[in-house]
Amino acid sequence: MGLHEHFAQLAQQAHAGQHVLGGSDPLSSAAMPLVLSQVRSGSVTSALTIDPTTGAGNIVDLTITGNPTINIGNGFNGQKMTLRLFASGADRTVILGANILEPPGVASSYLIPSGTVLTLEFEWIASRPTPGWLLTRVRNPDVADPVPGFLSARLAADNAGVASTTMTTGLSIPVVPGTYVLDGVVFYNTLGAADIKFDFTVPAGSGRYSVAGLSTAIGTVTEGDVVMLTSTIGGAAIAVGGNGNVVLAAQLAGSFVVTTAGNLVLRYAQNTANATVAKLIAGSWMRAEIL
Repeated sequence: MGLHEHFAQLAQQAHAGQHVLGGSDPLSSAAMPLVLSQVRSGSVTSALTIDPTTGAGNIVDLTITGNPTINIGNGFNGQKMTLRLFASGADRTVILGANILEPPGVASSYLIPSGTVLTLEFEWIASRPTPGWLLTRVRNPDVADPVPGFLSARLAADNAGVASTTMTTGLSIPVVPGTYVLDGVVFYNTLGAADIKFDFTVPAGSGRYSVAGLSTAIGTVTEGDVVMLTSTIGGAAIAVGGNGNVVLAAQLAGSFVVTTAGNLVLRYAQNTANATVAKLIAGSWMRAEIL
């Protein structure tokens, strides 16, 4: 067969709907990955499940106005999705839903500082007993550590302090329902006559925590026992000792079950009322990890 006749035959086969370029079938439209350049957008406060097969595009821009749980519906093998999450109005915490697979050691929740964008990239993995979206990349160009395993809070400056036994907020972390472990260190300044006490609150839930610090029986900064005391959410605050103008430290630890979104709050006050304020000092910090 000459070259002219060969091309004529190919043209006839193509016109008849036959496959002429090898033996493989072309991908159906349902199996084609969605075009990466197309973008969907919206906002979310509490919870959202994204349908990856409805609407054009597999880049989703979301304005986050609360502390939501975000999930993605079932995809097809090899499909990719990209979420760009903008934290609006305050720091926001995002929890990844049950259909999302995190590799070992990778967090399932992320704190997004206010005014920044967290980008999450996923690929649907069908070749496993329970298919799901594998988290393949996390980045936030405005944050030094783009994959925070912990939600954290830190005092950038000394706070104003309190001259009463009424509990006031010292540090606060936004949380969503889940089980958390916590640690931290608070630096403080209070008179020995006043001492200082700490407790934790959650929007709803339960937990136990400990505070390790100097005993309230301290006489000077070089005397007294170091104590490690425990309490529960809703229980009595834990008091540790003060000593004039000396900056002291207390170590925090705890485990909490949160059933309603809101804030995990460390509170403090004087243990005995005194006109000289008790205050937390810059550098105090705490962090929580959802399990």
